[in-house]
Amino acid sequence: MGLQDPNNALVDPPGPGGTRTGRDTIAALVADYEDGQPTTTLMRTYAIGKGTVLQLLRDAGVQIRKPGPRPGS
Repeated sequence: MGLQDPNNALVDPPGPGGTRTGRDTIAALVADYEDGQPTTTLMRTYAIGKGTVLQLLRDAGVQIRKPGPRPGS
């Protein structure tokens, strides 16, 4: 569930890294995912947990891909 910041942008409460996820960041995350980036890469890029990545994608109406094979499998 998001909050409103002073600029009226929807944001999530700060996570462990102290960052907030604004609309522009969410749009970039969605675009990266739709371009084929795996969730593990998005986790590192945006410094958020996998559950948060997946929730933001679902909230944006993105269909989640099935997990691919793990490296070394």
